[in-house]
Order: sequence, then C-alpha cells, then structure tokens
Amino acid sequence: MTDIALSRLSTRNLITTLVGMVVVLALAAAGWSLLSWTGFAESTERSARVLTLDGRQVTLPASDRPTVVYFFRPGCGCEDGLRQVAAARRQAPDALYVAVALDPAASPERLRDFVQDADGSAFAVVGGEDAVRFTDTWPAGRPGGYQPGSTLVLGSDGRTLAPAERRSTATVLGHVRDR
Repeated sequence: MTDIALSRLSTRNLITTLVGMVVVLALAAAGWSLLSWTGFAESTERSARVLTLDGRQVTLPASDRPTVVYFFRPGCGCEDGLRQVAAARRQAPDALYVAVALDPAASPERLRDFVQDADGSAFAVVGGEDAVRFTDTWPAGRPGGYQPGSTLVLGSDGRTLAPAERRSTATVLGHVRDR
C-alpha cells in the first residue's frame, strides 16, 4: 500500500473511533438521565430537616426506617390517595408517614383540615418553606415536579424504593414491608 492509502485508512479509522466514542458517551449520558429520572441512580447522602405543623423537627428520610411521603394540595381531589396511605400506615405503622403540601402558601389550618378530613391525622404534615426545602432536596426527576396524590417511598438508606406516583394500600405496604 502506498503512504497515501495508509494515511486515508488511518484517518478513516480515527474518525470511526471518534464517532464510536461520541455514540457511547451519548448513550451513557442518556442511560444516566433515565436512571436519575427513575430514582435508581440517586445519591443516598441527601436528607432534609423539616419542621412539621405540630412543631416537631423531622429528618427526611428517616435513618432507621422507611419513609412514606404523600404529596397533596388542599382541594386537589386526592383525598382517596391519602386514605389509601393511611390504611397502609395502620397495617405497617413502623414506617415514618409524612404528608407534604405542594402549595407553600396554604395556611397551616387548611393543611391540617385536609389531612384530618382524609383520615391522615397520624401523619406528620409539612407545609410552607419546609415543604419547599424537601422538594428542593428530593426533586421529582420529571417535568412538572411532584403531582398531588402521589406517594414516594424512601428507604432508611436514602434510596428511592418507589418513585412518586399514585399508589394503592397494597402497593405502599409492599414497598414498606420489603425493607
């Protein structure tokens, strides 16, 4: 082969290698993005210290048990979801159950009324700036953020056991009891 032919072959191999590397990097970035969105690639070092409406300091997630977080907005029509999670709490009371308001401007009274009316009186209720602190620390990982009526289950190690979505009592129990 001539020097020119070898030069063309080397250039072609170099370009092919570079294109292959770019494709691999793009696929790796897309995979990481997907894992982050589903909650499987997240850090276990995150926690948020919040103040509940009854004045208790709570660290989310709890370091000694699973944490079940129910997201709501007063008047959202998602009372049935809170009842489902409250039923799970009665059957698996060892987890920490928290109701997080997605409306930081809602009054504490309105938040308490909503939760009590939906049978969630045993929940720690977080609203206002503390709710914002939690959602900033644990971003939803999807466009639009957390949706009212969705339930997030976190392990004591900080990993997401179940990403935020609407769940039945049996589904919440399955995630809590498995840990």
